[in-house]
Amino acid sequence: MNSDLSRRSMMATTFGVGGALLTGGATSVIAAVQQSDGYFAASNFFADGEWKLPKLPYAYDALEPHIDAKTMEIHHTKHHQAYVTNLNKALKQMKELPDDVTPQTVEALQRDISFNMGGHALHSIFWGVIGPGKSGAKMGGEPAGGLLEAIDSQFGSFEKFKTYFTTVATTVKGSGWAILGFSPVSRSLVTYAVKDQDSTQPSGVMPILGVDVWEHAYYLKYQNDRAAYVKAWWETNNWSNVGVLMG
Repeated sequence: MNSDLSRRSMMATTFGVGGALLTGGATSVIAAVQQSDGYFAASNFFADGEWKLPKLPYAYDALEPHIDAKTMEIHHTKHHQAYVTNLNKALKQMKELPDDVTPQTVEALQRDISFNMGGHALHSIFWGVIGPGKSGAKMGGEPAGGLLEAIDSQFGSFEKFKTYFTTVATTVKGSGWAILGFSPVSRSLVTYAVKDQDSTQPSGVMPILGVDVWEHAYYLKYQNDRAAYVKAWWETNNWSNVGVLMG
């Protein structure tokens, strides 16, 4: 079998639960596997029939001083792990439902699957597009190439995009995410906010960049100052991997 086709099949299977929620399609995942540090490899997210907590491609202190090591450790090993554990549990329950299952039970289970798959998917992207790149490449700065061209075309300039996206992130009501999505059809970018982390997104758009604005992402260092956290988060971005996800 052609290696690209077999990899495509593997990625579609791995990320296909719930309609390829992690990226919106297999193509960008294939590119990420080929070009990134290996973080986006299928086996880092799914093995032995279950979703798994991805292994980060950097140490917990790699984002200091912008995001502290203790927050990174708790965020990854406690919060993200809980979503993975609960997702696998809910999927197992769905498989074992009796024939006389009630609509109320199905509705509750679907809410669990949506919430936990959303948490797993968004966190998985979050870890992959922050942190040092290959050979310890510097974090932060500005994007380049096709990604920068798309940002300039859509928002006027990177600085305008940065201001706009910061506003999206700092004005999410309660817990949630700010997301930069990409439409492979129109080759255009779109920003949107996610309430909590339900796995809903604009049709035909795949997330390529996201900032977690749940308090567990920043409270140890920044307390209730979300704006300071978002400002620091900009200094942790790995624009190379964001560009890879754009394809």
